[in-house]
Amino acid sequence: MELRTLLYGYNKHQFRFLINETESAVVKGIFDEYISGGTLQKIADRLTAENTVYYKDKTVWNKHMVRRILENPHYTGDDEYPAIVDKAVFERANEIRLKKCGTRENDSEREKYFKYHTVCGQCGGRFTRRRNWSRTREKWFCTCGCKSDTYIDDTVFYGQIRSVLRRVIENSDVLIVPPKAENTYAPSLEVLRAEKETDRMAERKSIDFMPIKKAIYSNISDKFDILIIIPFLAIEAS
Repeated sequence: MELRTLLYGYNKHQFRFLINETESAVVKGIFDEYISGGTLQKIADRLTAENTVYYKDKTVWNKHMVRRILENPHYTGDDEYPAIVDKAVFERANEIRLKKCGTRENDSEREKYFKYHTVCGQCGGRFTRRRNWSRTREKWFCTCGCKSDTYIDDTVFYGQIRSVLRRVIENSDVLIVPPKAENTYAPSLEVLRAEKETDRMAERKSIDFMPIKKAIYSNISDKFDILIIIPFLAIEAS
C-alpha cells in the first residue's frame, strides 16, 4: 500500500509547492464544516460518501485524516507552502478541537514510536493507540477501521512485538525480502532532471547553501514518491 508523502492540498513543481485547486477546496470545506459544528467522524463520512479522492484511488476517509488536516499549520502559509486558509480560521478550528479533546496525557517516547511505525496486517493502514478506550483501558487499533477478534491492549500489543523479535532472533532469514522485478526502482524523467540540476548547482564556484539543500531534499522526496514502502511491522487485525 502506497502512502501519501505530499501534503494534501498541494502539488509540487520542481522545488516549489503549489496549491491544488481541487484538494484545497476540500481543505477549506473541512475547516468551515468543523467550525460550523461538524465532528471529525461526520466530516470523514461525508468525504467518503462523496468519493472524495485522498490519494490516487483512495477515497475512504477517517477522522484521523481529518484531524491531521485541521492541526497542520502549513495551511496558513509559510516559507514553503502558500496559504489555503486564513490564520484566524485555523486558530478558531483548533481552539474548538482542543476544547473537545480536553486535558490529554502525553504519549511516552515508546508509544509515539510504535504509533508511527506500526501498520495493520490486513489493510496496511496505520495502527494507533487510544489511551482511554470507552473510558476503561487503552486500545491499539487500525485507523482505517479494520476489526480485530482480539482486544489489543498494551499487554497484547507489546507481547506480539516481543514474539516478532524472538522469531527474528531465532531466524534472521525472515528479514530477507526476495526482489521482485515489478518493484525495481527506475528513476523518472523528473528525478533525472532534478539530479542533473543539483549536480550543476554543486559545481558552481559560489554555492548558496539553502537552494541546494532544498534541491537535494526535493529530489529525495521525488524518489521516495515512486518507491514501494515496506512496513516496519504489521499487526494482524482479522
